Amino acid sequence: MSARIHGAVRGIGKTNIYVDDKRERLEIWVDEKEAEGLPYRYNTRVSINLFVGGTKYRGGLRSTPKTSFVWISPDLRDKNDQKVSLAKVLAENGFAKNDRVALIVNSEDVHLERE
Repeated sequence: MSARIHGAVRGIGKTNIYVDDKRERLEIWVDEKEAEGLPYRYNTRVSINLFVGGTKYRGGLRSTPKTSFVWISPDLRDKNDQKVSLAKVLAENGFAKNDRVALIVNSEDVHLERE
């Protein structure tokens, strides 16, 4: 059974950029109260398959007891196990900082859609 969860693209600071392409590091945040269905655990990076625009990436979900949200980390791996930034993947698929998004979750598979 899959779940539809609402979230948002968030920047983590203009001073926190990728060296290679000068993009601000982005994450996808989900309010913890709305995160039922996401396979997260406190203080642990949980591996997920993130599908954006039909392409599969390996990513990670994070959460801590000190935050009120669960987030998809800004660093991904492509099909060749090469590092790729979430910011680049989002931009190539028409997503921008502060966009509202939907996550369609089925176990460790997470499909990103427009809200």
